[in-house]
Amino acid sequence: MAGTLEQIEGEVWPEPSFDSHLVTTCHALRKKPIDQFTVEDLRIMIGQNFGVEHLFPYALKVLRSNPLVAGDFYEGDLLKSVLCSDFIRTSDDIHIFQELEALCSLAFDEGVRQIDEDISLTFFGMPPSDFGVDEARVADLRANKLLELEKHQPWTTVLEFMRERGLPVDLSPT
Repeated sequence: MAGTLEQIEGEVWPEPSFDSHLVTTCHALRKKPIDQFTVEDLRIMIGQNFGVEHLFPYALKVLRSNPLVAGDFYEGDLLKSVLCSDFIRTSDDIHIFQELEALCSLAFDEGVRQIDEDISLTFFGMPPSDFGVDEARVADLRANKLLELEKHQPWTTVLEFMRERGLPVDLSPT
């Protein structure tokens, strides 16, 4: 059984002086054993930059099984919190970035798969060519759907990270 953030960091926070859901939740989560954290618990604490260096291995374990796992907000909200954490912005650990690159690539592939599925449904599961739509038009449809998707989280953050890292963002037909 893993310890709590309070135990690991050797610091007990005083009772919260501000009565908000987020503040009381963060205080309570510092007392919860890390190995009992839910996806939402990880998302909250990493999103607030509390104990990230201790929570990061747990978040990566969860993300390895599903990079687009959802806390309480939306699909991929944990990945977005990890990518936006101060821990990532200040880290120079190449292994962390390699892992995040792989996770973002997997998430991107899943996003493209979902887009392709949407396009397939548009054509009732039949090849677009049966409707007189060529591969160039399908590629345009995919690109336009990704541009629309990119306006929403976690995609804004995932694609920004991928582009910053020089990872391919390929929208060519499959």
